[in-house]
Amino acid sequence: MDILKERCLISILEGRIVMHDLIQEMGHEIVHQECVNDPGKRSRLWKPDDIYEVLRKNKGTDAIQCIFLDTCKIKKIELHVETFKKMHNLRIIQFYNPSSPSRINSNVILPTFLKILPDDLKFLRWDSFPQRSLPLEFCPENLVKLDMPHSRLEQLWEGDQLFAF
Repeated sequence: MDILKERCLISILEGRIVMHDLIQEMGHEIVHQECVNDPGKRSRLWKPDDIYEVLRKNKGTDAIQCIFLDTCKIKKIELHVETFKKMHNLRIIQFYNPSSPSRINSNVILPTFLKILPDDLKFLRWDSFPQRSLPLEFCPENLVKLDMPHSRLEQLWEGDQLFAF
C-alpha cells in the first residue's frame, strides 16, 4: 500500500483509502467493456441509467456482484418481488441518498414484500428500506455490514432463522 501512496495512486483520508480519479475511471471503463450493450451482464453497476434499466426490466444476472445507486439520480422505480433472484453473485447492495440523509421516502419502491436477497451478500446499505423485516429466505451468514438508515426495519426477519455454525 505504501508504494501506491508514493505513486499518488491512492491516498488515505480520515482512515479511508481513496483512489485517484483516473484509476477509478479506468476501472469503470474496464467494467463497461465486460458487456457494452447489456449492463445486466456487467460485474458492477453504478450508473443510474444502467441500474434503472436492469432493475425495471428485471434483467439482473449472476454476473452482477455490486450495485451502487444514488437513489436521487433515478426516476421512481418499482422493484419486482424477486428482483435479486438471478443475481447469485451479488455481494454488495448500496442504495443511498446523500443529498437528504433524513429523507424517509425513496425512489426505490417495493409494491409488495421483497422475497429474495442473495445469501452471499456481504454488504447491505439501503437508505429508507421500506419493509419492516428482511426476507425470511435471506440467510445472512456472509453479511459483514448492515446499514439501513431511515428505514422501516423493525426486526431482521419474520419467523425463525436457522444458522449453520
